[in-house]
Amino acid sequence: MIQTNRPNITPNLLISKLQDEIQEQQSIDISPTASLSSRLAHRQSKLEYINLILNDAFSMSQVRTNLPPKINRIPFFSNAKIQRILLKAYNFLFKEQRTINFGIIQAARENTSLNQQVSDQIINLENNQQRLNISIADRLTNLDDRLTNLADCLTNLDDRLTNLDDRSVHIETHLNQQITLLTARLNTAERTTQFIQKNYGDRLHYLQADLHQQKHLTAVLLSKEQDRYLGPETHTTQETTSLNSDIQLGLPSQKDCKIDFFYRAFEDKFRGDRSLIRERLQVYLPFLRESDLSQAGDEILDLGSGRGEWLELLRDEGYQGIGLDINQAMIQQCRELGLCVVEGDALIYLKSLSDNTLGAITGFHIVEHLPFESLIELTAEIYRVVRPKGLIIFETPNPRNVIVGSCTFYTDPTHKNPIPPEVLQFIVQYSCFETSQIVQLNPSQDPHVLEDSAMADRFNELFYGSMDYAVIGIKG
Repeated sequence: MIQTNRPNITPNLLISKLQDEIQEQQSIDISPTASLSSRLAHRQSKLEYINLILNDAFSMSQVRTNLPPKINRIPFFSNAKIQRILLKAYNFLFKEQRTINFGIIQAARENTSLNQQVSDQIINLENNQQRLNISIADRLTNLDDRLTNLADCLTNLDDRLTNLDDRSVHIETHLNQQITLLTARLNTAERTTQFIQKNYGDRLHYLQADLHQQKHLTAVLLSKEQDRYLGPETHTTQETTSLNSDIQLGLPSQKDCKIDFFYRAFEDKFRGDRSLIRERLQVYLPFLRESDLSQAGDEILDLGSGRGEWLELLRDEGYQGIGLDINQAMIQQCRELGLCVVEGDALIYLKSLSDNTLGAITGFHIVEHLPFESLIELTAEIYRVVRPKGLIIFETPNPRNVIVGSCTFYTDPTHKNPIPPEVLQFIVQYSCFETSQIVQLNPSQDPHVLEDSAMADRFNELFYGSMDYAVIGIKG
């Protein structure tokens, strides 16, 4: 402890004493693991002790009013006058020392104040840390609980996945068995279907046609029975006109229902699949586009529209097409497809139209059914009805193909005579169509002669050339 009865204390001695006291207090400092209150009390006691030392040193740094007790013990200095002289000399000699001591004491007090502030901040930090530790501990405890729950959930999920895998294996095995059984049944059904189509397909088609025929005949008989009781005046104007259409241009008679349904079945057998015919007819679409037939009001009349492949193609391409036929079975089939078809004779229908009213008139495989005189008259009427720049398109079997001219042309018993391309072109030109051209169509798909010679080329042209041709005319 600093000796307060030493008047000649120096700054170095004061600092040394303070350091010794601090080291001594630190050596007996309590453990950091002690409670916060214990550590706070210990720190407060140290600060108070240091303040006592500084206060003692401050009192010693003041101007002395009496000599130190040890000097008073000397007999020579017992005189009061001498003591006053000595006291003044003492204060004068130690004036600078007192100033230094006073500065050191002030610095030490400032340091003590700073230490107090630091101590307060440390206390706040330790309080915050303690609260944070408590919060972290609570969160860690909660996290441990959640992790435990998660581990339990994962265990349950793993068990469920294991069960699901087992069930999946069972289901997969069951499905494989069912697929195998279904595949076997489908194969059996496919073989059965192929057998039926091979052996009974045509017969089924004919039975369907015959069923349509019987329905139509029943309707006709009912109509006749109605006439017996109600009289002929019950017929509508349309029915009367249909019954009075006697000029049929050589096509099957509409009065003969058996022939109509026979010819429909005949077309399905020998004409070819509807999709194939529709694909072949697309060759005429560029001619329609060049003639600007897409304008509003332009109609395309198809004579002998048959199964309606051309009408269906026109509808899908945005053109206004109308069919004309006398075969009731064909008309019924077209109307079931949503196509516009009129029942009637070609010449009678054309004569009922005004001049320059249609954009184009087409006839696919119709001219070979007509007598020569009817063909001339029909072409002339077409020229009258078609508007300027309108089209006429006739497609017919090509007799330049030897096989067609000598055999396949007569497959259809309603054909009259084959027409050479130049003859049909001349008929169109004779009917005053300004321009006309011949378009070769549908070359034979049979194997050709592969020899590279003029004779082989000529042979291939005659026997494997175009099986059909078309004459396309434009009205001037």
